[in-house]
Amino acid sequence: MSSDTRAFPSQSTVHLQIARTYAACISAFEQYTDIHIVRWRVLFMLYNRGESTQKELAEHTGLDGWSITRAVKPMEEEGFIERELVRSDNRLTLVRLTASGRALYKRLEKRREAFLRHALHGMGPDEVELMERLLAQVESNLADPELAAVFKPDSTA
Repeated sequence: MSSDTRAFPSQSTVHLQIARTYAACISAFEQYTDIHIVRWRVLFMLYNRGESTQKELAEHTGLDGWSITRAVKPMEEEGFIERELVRSDNRLTLVRLTASGRALYKRLEKRREAFLRHALHGMGPDEVELMERLLAQVESNLADPELAAVFKPDSTA
């Protein structure tokens, strides 16, 4: 990747486009699937990774523990997941999908695929792959504290 920052004039609005795209994606995704994005992320992780602690769910989804708890509790009440304390460490709670949760995932997966076909219409596999790489690079850059120290302006300026 190039480190040439001259390609980004001060009037660049790429950050605004990312924000608008994110908002549009979340809104459209929730309309297609009829599930809140946080609940989907929990469902997706449990289906694809299997039983996990709430702490692991937070780490793998990028959500904070409070968001995980708020998503998991109603999903448990609705019968989509089960929770139990880890015997060796009562501070940890294991979460797993029930048969109803797995069935819900399979129904929603079809809707997710329709959403993706809509969102990515007109793009080829190479373009989708490039977009994924570029967005991952932006995320990595923003998570890097050393890089932030290089670019963040002095607060006294």
